[in-house]
Amino acid sequence: MKNRTEFLISLQDIREEGLHINSGVDVSLISFEDDHSIEFIEINLDGKVSRINTYEYVFKARIGGLCHLSCSICLEVFQFSIDESFRVFFLPPLNNKYHQEDESGLVSRDLEISDIISEEIDLFPSIRDHILLSLPVQPRCGEDCSKANSVLSLSSVETEIQKIDNRWFALKDF
Repeated sequence: MKNRTEFLISLQDIREEGLHINSGVDVSLISFEDDHSIEFIEINLDGKVSRINTYEYVFKARIGGLCHLSCSICLEVFQFSIDESFRVFFLPPLNNKYHQEDESGLVSRDLEISDIISEEIDLFPSIRDHILLSLPVQPRCGEDCSKANSVLSLSSVETEIQKIDNRWFALKDF
């Protein structure tokens, strides 16, 4: 099981054949102390860091594991399987030719590109981001959860419509 510092990879350690990483990830590094709706059980990483050219590297990996999530509808805890593949390019800041800013100032490929700012690359932020992005925004314990615990029935919708202020009806045709 790798801790935080073991994901710092020296550029000198990356040979021509690449550097393979196959390890568990310490789940305490990913867990949130104040969010009890997510509990990571185990996370495994299988990846490879390869040199593209003299100053550019790519990290291709697959993460898998298990976590407990709370259903967003019934609040029951259920087990969720994580299985995510991703890649990240590590480039020097001046050679980062993939950056294309849009109007909002965001870079189009932020999750795929990280800057090399020292003689090491830090894989952990990318690993953590992809683990968290693999989780559903509104987790459901099953397909039938929404049917068994329907939030609104037809009669309650009709009752709510009757409570609407009539002054707003002029806007309904817009």
